[in-house]
Amino acid sequence: MFSFTLVAAALVAYAHTNPIEASALDVTTAASFPRHDLTSPLGPRPTSAQNGTLPAASFQGPSTEVADAIFPAVLLLCSSFNCANCLSYNLQTTTVDTCLATSAFSSVSISQPSNQGLPFAVYVGPSGCTNFAKIPVVNTCFNLVGGSFSNFLVLN
Repeated sequence: MFSFTLVAAALVAYAHTNPIEASALDVTTAASFPRHDLTSPLGPRPTSAQNGTLPAASFQGPSTEVADAIFPAVLLLCSSFNCANCLSYNLQTTTVDTCLATSAFSSVSISQPSNQGLPFAVYVGPSGCTNFAKIPVVNTCFNLVGGSFSNFLVLN
């Protein structure tokens, strides 16, 4: 019985925090985005996308056929404030509805050339996969205040 309980506990822990590999890209695009502090309070894990992620009001994107594309859209998790030293995660191929663990990050952005916004939502939070804050808009750099962040969640 003890071994069954131990195996069940291990499976639950794996289901809540899944490590993910980032693409090692030299990303400098987000450094030019407008910067804000992410001031929305941390809340419990959401159950829906809650209106997706909105376009940035001041973004000057392309005026070609790219303007209507949802993808490419890349989540940038940055070890420094003001979106410097970032790791990138392709949101088209990222696992949905699963809390994903990464290395610690201090700022975050979603780079989307079309600036159309996303039909899904992206949340970030501290380790443990219990509390999250929503990234409200694309093409904006958000400095994270109030602790160490190392989890993210993509919800449809």
